Amino acid sequence: MSIEELKLLDTYLARINSHKPENTTVVFQKREYEKMLGVKRIRKEKLDKCFDALIQHVITIEKNIDDAEDESIKFTLFQSAKIKTNKQTNTGEISLTCSDLAKKYIFNIDGMGYINYNLESIAKLNSRYSYILFLYLKDNLGSDLCKKTWSVKLDKLKFKLGCNDAMYNEYKYFNRYVLNSCKKEIEEKTVVRFTYEPIKEGRSVVAIKFTAIDTKRLKEAKNKTEKIIDIKPGEISQAEPVKALPAAPAEVNEEKDWDKIYGSSRLAELAEECDYEFTKAEMMLISTLLSKIYIPKSELDKNTNRYGRKDYLREKYLYLCAEAERKKKNGYDIMDRFAYLRAMLESDAEDNPKR
Repeated sequence: MSIEELKLLDTYLARINSHKPENTTVVFQKREYEKMLGVKRIRKEKLDKCFDALIQHVITIEKNIDDAEDESIKFTLFQSAKIKTNKQTNTGEISLTCSDLAKKYIFNIDGMGYINYNLESIAKLNSRYSYILFLYLKDNLGSDLCKKTWSVKLDKLKFKLGCNDAMYNEYKYFNRYVLNSCKKEIEEKTVVRFTYEPIKEGRSVVAIKFTAIDTKRLKEAKNKTEKIIDIKPGEISQAEPVKALPAAPAEVNEEKDWDKIYGSSRLAELAEECDYEFTKAEMMLISTLLSKIYIPKSELDKNTNRYGRKDYLREKYLYLCAEAERKKKNGYDIMDRFAYLRAMLESDAEDNPKR
């Protein structure tokens, strides 16, 4: 998509109600859109051209049904786009309606992991690369963190940004004309600040390590409290005591066949370490992630907090509870506790893979 199409798409996404999929039409004023973009006037011809591209843009979703069958679905995002213009005042009204097939994906914000971001901020970006990189950085920061560090393979990053030109096969040009250029524009026009460094294998750059900071969230957090305690995994016992969660719900306290509920004794034992908070499907994913992490066997002594798989998970779960309590004191909530725990385990699987 062009930068103009992306901005229209994000304007639409920012205004829908994810819990009312029947309301597929979004209406906003032309002047409101012009003000957001920081321009005095958008010509109708330019909007028409953008509408044509949006409606013709085809989305492809590939599905692997089983070993013998794949499925490819193609559809357009929008079924109609309309603008009403007053010729005398040059005011107008823009409306966008998504297609029936696109509705399944657009109105699934809770499941697809869309995030809320500052639309007015990104609307000021002029480079398509800057626009997509900004969304990528915000997506990795998530909705709870002010700062985060992660790594991404270079080929994957280029694919996300749509850097298909052969020139970008050489890192020095990708760095000069994309990363460095984007960094200047993003830091000048948005609330995100970031650093990056190349990761090499031999003489070749194979990945990029990002550290991103959301200055708006950081400022809000500092205004909430003079000192934010940073608790790290494995240090819970040295930090402020973690208050025990309220006793498990009444139905949990009742005698239940947890092996049957979770499908196996192994999964039920892991679920117990999380106070049976998560569903069977969620525990299956947690178990899979744990299997990818190098966790030493029992090393019970006074100098270590590393035990076995169950105790490792319990430590992570207690860290989650401590973080939730800390954030609550500062006026925030962890909206999706499972997603938070999953992110921790995925990070550990990447940093400390099973040998």
